[in-house]
Amino acid sequence: MHISGVLAVVSAGVYLGATPQYQRLQQEALTVERYTIIRLRNEQLINDQALRRIQRDLDLSEARLTGD
Repeated sequence: MHISGVLAVVSAGVYLGATPQYQRLQQEALTVERYTIIRLRNEQLINDQALRRIQRDLDLSEARLTGD
């Protein structure tokens, strides 16, 4: 079963993983978030500690996405 073309592949009720399109969109979103937090830090809207905490969260999200 294919949901909205990008979300997930399911067969007989078993989750088989995200489609390549979904993974690509998620990776693009993570990239935008990384650039955004660096811009916020450079504009002194967040400090280095906040930047590192958010980067760690993004790293964890990326690891879940790629299966690392």
